[in-house]
Order: sequence, then C-alpha cells, then structure tokens
Amino acid sequence: MELWRTNRRMNELGRLAAAGQTAAHFAHEVGTPLNLISGHVQLLKSDLERDPHDAEARIRTISAQIERIERIVRRMLDKTRFETELSPLDLNGLLRKLCDAMSPALDKRGIKMVFDLEEKVPLIAGSADRLQQLFLNLINNSLDAMPEGGELTVRTGTAGSRNGKSNQVVVDFADTGLGMTPEIMSRIFDPLYTTKARGHGTGLGLVIVNQVVVEHGGTVEVESEPGRGTRFRLVFSAIQNDRFSKDRQMATASVSDML
Repeated sequence: MELWRTNRRMNELGRLAAAGQTAAHFAHEVGTPLNLISGHVQLLKSDLERDPHDAEARIRTISAQIERIERIVRRMLDKTRFETELSPLDLNGLLRKLCDAMSPALDKRGIKMVFDLEEKVPLIAGSADRLQQLFLNLINNSLDAMPEGGELTVRTGTAGSRNGKSNQVVVDFADTGLGMTPEIMSRIFDPLYTTKARGHGTGLGLVIVNQVVVEHGGTVEVESEPGRGTRFRLVFSAIQNDRFSKDRQMATASVSDML
C-alpha cells in the first residue's frame, strides 16, 4: 500500500511539473509578441503625426503579432502533439522582416544589427511561424547578454554540395555580449534552466530553439567565451527539388503573410 501511495504521489508530481513547464512555455511564447507590440505602440503616436506611412507599417506589424498570439493560444490548448507544417521558405526574407519588427527593441538597448546575408540562398522546407519564434528567442538571448549595448551579426550562407549545388543553409547569430562559461553552455538546452534573475526568465527560450531546429531536421552549434560573446550556428537542409526552387516568389509571399 505504501509503495502504491508513493507511486501515485510521484505521478501527481510528474503531472504538476509537466503542467508548470507548459504554463511557463506558454508565458514565454506569448510574452515575445506582446513585447514587440508594446514597442511599436509606443512609437505609433509620434509616427501618426510625423509619417503616416510608418504608422501604417507599425499597425500591420502589431496586427501580425496579435495573430501570432492567437495561433500560440490555439496550439497550447491543443492537448495532442502538433506536427509542424513545412513549406518552401526563404530564410533571408524571414530574417529581414523579423529584424525590422525588432528594430524598436534593438534601438532602445543600443544594439547595432549587422546583416551579412548571402544572396539567393537555397530555400528550405520550414514553418515561418516556428522559425520566427526560434530567431526571436536567439535575438532576445543576445539582448540580455548585451545590457550595455553592442553588436549582433546575422549571417546566412551555404555549406555542403550535391550535384554541384549547395545542400545546406547556415544561419549564424553572433553577439558581442557577456559570453558563457563551459559550465553554463553545458546546460543551456536544459528545460527551466536560466541564469537570469528570478522573475526575468523562464528557462525555456533555448529549449524552444533546440526543439524547433529538431522539428526542421537541422542542427544547432554554440560557441562562447566569457567576455567575448556568443555565436549560435543553425544548419538546415536545402530543398533540392526544382519544383520548389523555381517558385521563390511564393516562398517570399508566405513570409510576408506571417510577419
């Protein structure tokens, strides 16, 4: 009887831990678009008086982020494990749109964004919404690592070769922030692990990064050194099928719809 009670208690604790992690995951994912909305709303009043065109662009960004929150809520309410729907995607276009949306937060923190995007990188099979969440988490991670400002370099390129064509797309996020010790690096993908002050981090940002990379059949590598910044390298398989590569306009349009 005592063993039964112990097992039952352990199962209850396991369910509570899972519920807590789900709640923290939800708070983390919803918090990011809410922060973006807040930044753009603060600038909207001045834009309305100074430049109506900029105001319209901010309204579109705010509307898109509200739609993202709706999708996150629907996904979290679904008790079954969802499967990510993948379609041809232009990572350069996604990164440009995303960094435009993040510009208020970057400017506020005194962080310079540097682009080094290889022209016409191959398309990948991806989910714009899920990859947006991945990239946002990496950008936010760099923001936290550069409290006094700094530089964040976003770079795309290719690697590997098959039949004379590159078969991998590489994305680098490199910051000039505080960096990490080997001990911290060994735990950054552990659920609920965080080095941030209590109440300022869920410990799920990089867990989500790793999860989304796995969903896309990719890999993630991390290089870091205390005081010398951090680099995350993401590698995805390029689409080799000609029927996808010939329709880059469709892939770019899908990115515009998501942001």
